[in-house]
Amino acid sequence: MINLQAVMLRFAEPFLYGKYSKIDHIDTKYFPMVTRANIAEETRINATAEEVNVWKMRLNETGAIPKSFISDIFFLCAGYNHLGIVRTIITHGKITKHNGEIDKWLETAGLAETPSGHQHTPHQGLIERAKANQTRYQRELLACELQLQVPDITQRNLAFINYTMVWMLRMVDPTHQYPSKAMTLPLPERVPDEFNMLPEYFVEDTVEYYIYVMRHCPELLDNSLRIEFLVFALTFLTSTWYVKNPLLKSKLLQGLFYGSIHVGHEYDGLLIALFNSHPMALQHLIPSLMWFYVDKFARFAVLLTHDTTSLLDGLSTKITSIKKYQLLIANKEQRDALSVEERSKKEEDFRQDEEMASSYATLGMSTVELLRNFTMETKATFLTLEIVNHLAAMLVYNIDMLCGPRCSSLQIKNMERYRFRPRQLLGELFQIFLNLSEDTPFVQAVANEGKNYKKDVFLKAAAIVHQRAIKSEIEIEKFVAFIQRVEHSKILIERGNGLGDTAV
Repeated sequence: MINLQAVMLRFAEPFLYGKYSKIDHIDTKYFPMVTRANIAEETRINATAEEVNVWKMRLNETGAIPKSFISDIFFLCAGYNHLGIVRTIITHGKITKHNGEIDKWLETAGLAETPSGHQHTPHQGLIERAKANQTRYQRELLACELQLQVPDITQRNLAFINYTMVWMLRMVDPTHQYPSKAMTLPLPERVPDEFNMLPEYFVEDTVEYYIYVMRHCPELLDNSLRIEFLVFALTFLTSTWYVKNPLLKSKLLQGLFYGSIHVGHEYDGLLIALFNSHPMALQHLIPSLMWFYVDKFARFAVLLTHDTTSLLDGLSTKITSIKKYQLLIANKEQRDALSVEERSKKEEDFRQDEEMASSYATLGMSTVELLRNFTMETKATFLTLEIVNHLAAMLVYNIDMLCGPRCSSLQIKNMERYRFRPRQLLGELFQIFLNLSEDTPFVQAVANEGKNYKKDVFLKAAAIVHQRAIKSEIEIEKFVAFIQRVEHSKILIERGNGLGDTAV
């Protein structure tokens, strides 16, 4: 089958290397109009068998025929790729798995005590059969790799797979101008029928082949091929309604995963540089991942909020204890009144408080920074009922700690020694408020804090941030506007009304 695929790839060369000048010659309605490619039993990307039949009947009534020979070659290449190279990749994976299982069994058998007497012969026979199977699997593995890593075929098939990705992206692009013009994500809600009716293997085989190349021949993927795969994966991960099968979505994510791990000479992963620089990745990668792992991320968000509360509360307690000890040592009369045992005990407690304060400060700032980033990129999760109230309570409590009456207890000597940076902490908390300041659930949650929320403390926080030049004038104005929304919400709550549909 791979030999036939190699021949078809030769036929495809004239349009594969023409900078997509012939891409519109590929008929998106090809399958219903021909009989040479029977895909009746194939699962479609986003359509049932009944929907496929209705679509096919509607097209056949028009009497249309495929546009060109290019369409024939393109779709035959896709079919032979599915039955040839991709099938071989799957076989290669299964053989590798079997070989690994045999290796583990032989290792276990070698460590086990060798049976004596009449049990010795059967046990030895099992080991010999396992080694024979291992040798056979190794030969099959080498045969697969010989077919999969022929340089000429691999280069041509990569060009074809890349062309297929661009063709599918152009199909779903509302303007049909990709790649000459970048797409805007997410895609429209309405999915083109032509894309819905494609066999799943158009997407699955693309990802399967890229994963194999990333793992075994990463040097073949130049930057343009990496970009194309990243765009392809992110397009359908941000517009998940285009792909019905959840396993297919997982496969797209798996492709990004293999692009993030160390392979060959790419210590940081083939796609890591693009994750950190490509505009589409910067805008859509994290939200896509959070959507995919929504349940796990919701649990993570709850734990992160609770951890932040616990760490900052612990930090406050330890800083207060350090403050008391510093005042005690500074007061000669009180210090001299202590017995030797009392002084020794307080010194020991002080050293422990110092260590704990440093740990709380470091971990506390890390969790606050995570909250800042996540509430900026994936705020929807933090606005759910089970999280937003806890988050609001934690933020209000800590603003009061830093800017309210309790702030004097945090003024200690040598703050940097304990990695306690209240100005930086205030700036991070301030930013979290800004990230969520225009979202009604968060405004209402802060207003629901009752006596814990104090307008004068929040205004004082804004004044400190302004005085210390921690944030810009525009950001401070946005924070003050948020305070006004909270006050308005408090009035409604006190009247016995929620925000409901009221514009805040």
